[in-house]
Amino acid sequence: MSFEPIKLCPSGPREVIDETKARAMVESWRSQLQAHQSKIANDTDDETAVPVLCDSLNLSDKSYTAASARIIAEFITSSDESFPTPIATTLKYVDLHDVIASQEETVGLEVLQTFSEMLSTSKLIEVDLSDNAMGSKGVTACATILGGVPVIHTLERLSLCNNGLSRYTMDEVADLLTQENDGCCIAMNLTKLHFYNNMSGNEGCVAFERILNKCSDKLVDVRFSGTRAGSEGSKHITDALKDLSDSGKLQNLVRLDLADNTFSEEVSYTGLADALKTCTKLTHLNINDCSLGDEGIELICMALLESKANLHEFIIGGNEITASGAKLIAKVVKLLGKNITRFSAEDNELTSRGVKRIVDSIGPDYDIQTLLFNFCECGVIGGEAILEMASRLNGENNIQRLELNGNAYSETLVEKLEETFGDSLVEMEDNDEEEDPDADLEEESESEEDNEEDKDEDIDALAEELGQIGM
Repeated sequence: MSFEPIKLCPSGPREVIDETKARAMVESWRSQLQAHQSKIANDTDDETAVPVLCDSLNLSDKSYTAASARIIAEFITSSDESFPTPIATTLKYVDLHDVIASQEETVGLEVLQTFSEMLSTSKLIEVDLSDNAMGSKGVTACATILGGVPVIHTLERLSLCNNGLSRYTMDEVADLLTQENDGCCIAMNLTKLHFYNNMSGNEGCVAFERILNKCSDKLVDVRFSGTRAGSEGSKHITDALKDLSDSGKLQNLVRLDLADNTFSEEVSYTGLADALKTCTKLTHLNINDCSLGDEGIELICMALLESKANLHEFIIGGNEITASGAKLIAKVVKLLGKNITRFSAEDNELTSRGVKRIVDSIGPDYDIQTLLFNFCECGVIGGEAILEMASRLNGENNIQRLELNGNAYSETLVEKLEETFGDSLVEMEDNDEEEDPDADLEEESESEEDNEEDKDEDIDALAEELGQIGM
């Protein structure tokens, strides 16, 4: 009989852990380990087996004093007759997010360094250091986790989100993740790399490019969002992704989150599109607030069609997309989106025409659970298309969250939406039932309509050329 290692984590609500609470925590863990050890001994016939009692440690969402951190570290790194093998040597998964909140800087740094050095013998696979106001000093304090031995050979999944990493600190992180030891560095083994909400700007993108340049085809999950980078910095991201794609190293990518970067320059969104063409396993794509415009989103959509990715999440809000850009979005949703559960195109200029094009592409066997069209200049025509979509879904409405705020629906239409979607429809406080954005749609000239038809034919031809099923 095999026994799974247990996870050690503190119980109770979020609180400051002082010496007294740390000792109580350690004693609770000791009891858990002894109980697990006894169960293994009673249920196995192999007296020579040395099972791993614990491989996971979660210290998140508590705030530790320096003294409490030392007590925990001593327990994790020590051995005795009951536990001859220190827990530290068997740990693979460690969650240290949000462990120094409200602590003074000197205390917080000491806590981070204590926990980092506690893991010096651990062959870590996954570490989360998010939500700690680290800065340059914090990165130095965590040097054992971010570049020590043996993690340089074992670490696969790293999260450094909401850490306040400046451009200089990002450089230090890049140095640690790319420094080589015996021909290996942490970046080479990474499957998951998450940086979010660090506001590191253009220079932070340069540092991230350095990290990506050392990555391999092991990459599965990449998040570099909330950077507040301009087009100059964002180009470094697309350049790195393009280089990885050209060398066949994006073939296993499943998740890509680049929200809140600036891909407004043609060279940026062209590079991103070229990279996406090889991401055949991509299921989650978040390019929210990336300033793509119609030209950018159309290139992205064509790349996705070429890759034939099986999308589960498609987030494209805040990109100044119009009804024209919605044409290829609709193609992607119809050809690749059968398994989409979350779709967001909010904060765009889609109008009812664009919204209708997209929702009309959602088939009866789709499993859309979250659908966002907030602030899309949508009127009654688009709203009625959403109602028609609901009636198509095999009579079963699986939508759990529908957001349509900031548009212009009549009072009658709102009542129908509420009746159809019930509690799934988020309150529409900013709906303007007096406005009629659809009136402008009727003023479209015949020449504009002809151009739209010509473009439709071009898009259909391109989709067929890429080997897709006909619309």
